[in-house]
Amino acid sequence: MNIQRHDIPGRWSWRWWLASFALLLVAGAGVWLQQRNSAGGDDRYDSLIEAAAIRHGIDPTLVKAVIRQESAFDADAVGAAGEIGLMQITAGAWSDYARIRKRPISGPGVMHDPALNIEVGTWYLARGLRQWASHPDAELLALIHYNAGPSRARDMAHKHVKFVIDDISIHSTRGYIRQVLRYRVEYKNERPVVPANGEA
Repeated sequence: MNIQRHDIPGRWSWRWWLASFALLLVAGAGVWLQQRNSAGGDDRYDSLIEAAAIRHGIDPTLVKAVIRQESAFDADAVGAAGEIGLMQITAGAWSDYARIRKRPISGPGVMHDPALNIEVGTWYLARGLRQWASHPDAELLALIHYNAGPSRARDMAHKHVKFVIDDISIHSTRGYIRQVLRYRVEYKNERPVVPANGEA
């Protein structure tokens, strides 16, 4: 009897440690997945991103980096000024898209659809890249255009023949561009870039 009494705590102790270890593994996996998604490891939209990037002739890693910075891959995100979805599309951007591409959009609510949101956002980003294609800092100007609007991009282009991020007067836009470019480097290191040879 005495041996059995001493044996029971030993058995329970072993089971307790096993259960604790399993719980730690589950909790650790949850934290890893959360960090992976917040760190930009979310690949749910990769096929949509790559298809839109090819259609509009731009680097898909740049599009994905913009999405990560704009919404952290939250298709339901709504910005303080009413920007919508993954790429935080403004009313001006989607109405321009509908008018120029001759594709009616029923209203801002549909911009939560990931495929449409990525299509419009990628088109708008490509539009900025085309507009400033002759400038040596076309990509920076396109990102200023995307984040702060075309008039801010025009101001920068007129003031500087060549510039660096530190020359951008808007603090939030400087931070935005630095973060987008940092994310793109991560994505370029993850996998090969899809050739950007589609139509704009």
